[in-house]
Amino acid sequence: MKKLLLLGLLTGGVLIVSTASAQATRDPQTLVSADKLHAMIDEISGAEAHAHVMEITPYERNRPASEYGSGTYREAAYMAKKAREVGLSEVSIERFPQAWDEWDAEMAELWIEQPEKKLITRYRDVTATLASGSRSADVRAEVVDVGPGDRETDYENRDVTGKLVLASGPVDKVHELAVLKFQAAGVLSYFNGSGKPEERPDQIAWGRLHKLHELAEVEQPDPNTTFGFILSHRMGTELVKLVRESENVVARAIVKTARHPADLQVVTAIIPGDGSISPSEKSEVVFIAHLFEGIAKQGANDNGSGPAVQLEMARSWLRLIEDGVLPQPKRTVRFLWVPEFTGTRAYIERYSDFLERLIGVINMDMVGANQSLHRHSLNVVTTAYSLPSFVNDLAIQFMEYVGDTNRSKVTNRKFGFGFRRPIFDLTGTRDPFWFHISRFSFGSDHQVFTEATPRVPSVAFNNFHDYSYHTSEDSPLLLDPTQMKRMALIGLAMGEVMANAHGDEALAVASLSAAYGQRRLGEDLTEAVMLLAHASAEDLHTTWKEARNLMHWAYRRELAGVQSSAHLIGPDEQAMQQLGAIEQALAAGQDLDFRRVDAAYAARCLTLGVAPMREISFSEEEKQARKMVPHRTAIEAEDKPSSGDSETKPPLAQYYALEAKNYADGKRSILEIRNAISAEYGPVELAKVMAFFRDLEQSNQWTIKNPGQKTWGQSKGTE
Repeated sequence: MKKLLLLGLLTGGVLIVSTASAQATRDPQTLVSADKLHAMIDEISGAEAHAHVMEITPYERNRPASEYGSGTYREAAYMAKKAREVGLSEVSIERFPQAWDEWDAEMAELWIEQPEKKLITRYRDVTATLASGSRSADVRAEVVDVGPGDRETDYENRDVTGKLVLASGPVDKVHELAVLKFQAAGVLSYFNGSGKPEERPDQIAWGRLHKLHELAEVEQPDPNTTFGFILSHRMGTELVKLVRESENVVARAIVKTARHPADLQVVTAIIPGDGSISPSEKSEVVFIAHLFEGIAKQGANDNGSGPAVQLEMARSWLRLIEDGVLPQPKRTVRFLWVPEFTGTRAYIERYSDFLERLIGVINMDMVGANQSLHRHSLNVVTTAYSLPSFVNDLAIQFMEYVGDTNRSKVTNRKFGFGFRRPIFDLTGTRDPFWFHISRFSFGSDHQVFTEATPRVPSVAFNNFHDYSYHTSEDSPLLLDPTQMKRMALIGLAMGEVMANAHGDEALAVASLSAAYGQRRLGEDLTEAVMLLAHASAEDLHTTWKEARNLMHWAYRRELAGVQSSAHLIGPDEQAMQQLGAIEQALAAGQDLDFRRVDAAYAARCLTLGVAPMREISFSEEEKQARKMVPHRTAIEAEDKPSSGDSETKPPLAQYYALEAKNYADGKRSILEIRNAISAEYGPVELAKVMAFFRDLEQSNQWTIKNPGQKTWGQSKGTE
C-alpha cells in the first residue's frame, strides 16, 4: 500500500496500478451463468417497477364505497390488467367471502374551538390520522391530557367522562381504558411506535381500535366503541403545551364511517411449465406479495413494492424467453397478489392439492425502499430450523452476488474503487446494496405456508425497519428504482433455478446447500465453543451438554437442507444416489466437530480446575421425557393451549411455541423437541416443554403417547 501511495504522489496524485495486481479476487459465480445474469440485468427495469407503484398506490387515498360489495378494488384491477399486458397466462381475480363487513372512513376532522379555532388534522389530507374501527360521531368536548393513557393509574383523580383524552400511548390501549372503562368521548393519541418521532415529528403512524383477528371473530366490536384520532408527534406535543397553558381547551371531533360487505380479492397468473415434469412431482414455484394489508390501509413500500417488482420480474422473464435467452420453465411459475394472510389462507383452502405441488415460495414484502434514506438493508427471512431448504441457499447466493458486486472495496482498484458489476437503474440511485440474512420470523405471507399442512419452504424479503413503515410517509418518493431492479434480479435468478433444476441438474443445488451448510456449521461451532469459553465452574458440565446439542441439531438441520433437493431431482435413481453421497460427505465432519467441542470443554475444565465428565448423563426427568411423544390428532383453526387462565403466562410462547409444535411430528420425543428448540433459540427448561404439551393435550387435539423402549438417534448421549 505504501508503494502504491508513493507511486500516486509521483504521478501528480493520480493512483496508477497495474491490471495484474488490481484484481485481487475473482468474480463471484452463481448457479445462473454470467451471460444469463447480465441479460437479466439489462432487461429488468426498476423504473417500470416504480411506475407500477405510482399506479397502484401513489398516495394514501379514501377507498370509494363503489369498490366494495360487488366492485373490484383498484389495485386488483390494475394488477390483472398489467399481468395480461405483459403476457402472463391464466390471469384472474379470484374472490373469497370475508366473514365481516369492512370498515371504511368517509371523513374525519379535528378542530380546536377554544381558546382559538384551529384545524388540527383531517382524514382527506392524511388518511392515517383516523384509527381503523372508529365510529361516526360529532363531539364538542374538553381536551384532557392523561400522559401515556395506557395504564389505569393515568386516570387516578381525573374525570374523563364525556371528554376527549389526549395521550402518548397506543390508540387501541388508550381507547380500551379511556372510552370503554372510564366513558371518555374519544381519543387523541400521538403515539408512534413505528418510527422515531423525534426525527420524524410530522409522521402519523397507522393504528386501529381493535385487532384485525378480533373483528373476524365477532359480529361487531364493542358497542361502546367511539373513535380515535392519531396525531403526529408535533401535533401532540403542541396540544399538550396548549392544554397546560390554557384554562380550558375545547375541541370538536367530526367522524363519519361506514361498514360495507366486502370480499377478498386475489390476483393470480402463471408462466406455464413446458410439461416435462410429471404432475405427480413438485411442479410449481410460487411468488407471492400482499397487495392489500387489510382493505383500508395502503402503502407504497408496504406493500405496493412487492407486487410491482414481481410484475416487472415476470415481464422480463417472458421477454427473455421470447428472445431465446432463457428456456420456457419446466415447472409452472405462479404469481399470487393477495390480501396479506387472509387472502393466502383463503386461496390455500380453496385448492386442496395446491400445497402438494409446490417446490417453494418466494415472498416479497417491502422490497423497494431507498436504503440511504432509510438507513437500513434488504433482509431475507430464511425458513425455520424445522423446515430447512435449498430455497434459503438460493436466496443467500443471489443476494450475496448483488451485494458483493455492488459495493466499493479496496480490491476494486481496477474499477476506480467502484462497483465490480454495477446494477443501477437509469432513474435510480447509485447506492451500494446492503443486505442481511435473518433468522425465521413472523409477520407476512411466508408464515402461512410455514404453518400450513403440508408445510412449504418459504423465504421472505423485506426492508425492515424503515422509518415510514405503517405511517403516513410510506410514499413512492421514498422508493428507489435501483433497489427494485436488484430485487427483481434476485427473484428472477432464484425462479430460473427453482423452475428448471430437475434430475441430475438439481445436484448443483444440493452441492450449494452443502457448501453453505458447511459455512453455517462453522458459525454454530463458533457459538458452541464460545458458550464453553464463558461457562462457570457450576454450569460447565451443563454447558458442554448444550454445546454438543447445538452441534447435533446443526448437522441434522444442514443434512435435511441438502436432502430437500430431492424434491427437485424427481425419479432419477442415479441422481438420488449422488445426492446421498453429497449428504455423506457433509455428515463426515460431525464427529470431528464433536471432538472440537469436547476439546474446548476439556480446556475450560483445565482453566477452572474442574474434573471433566467422561460422557453425558441423563436426569430422571430427561429419561421420562424420552418416552413421551406428542402427536397432533386434529388441525385447529387457531392452535393454542386451552387450559389455564388467560392471564397466566404460557409455558412456551412465540417462536419456542411455534417450533415446538412444528417438531412434534408423532415421532420425536419431548426431550428431542426440547433439544431442537434449545439449539435454535437457546436453552429452555425441559419442564416448560412438558407443561406446554400437557396444556395442548387438554384441547383434545393433541395426545402424548409412550413408544415403549424405542431407541432414539443419539450422538454420545445427545438427542
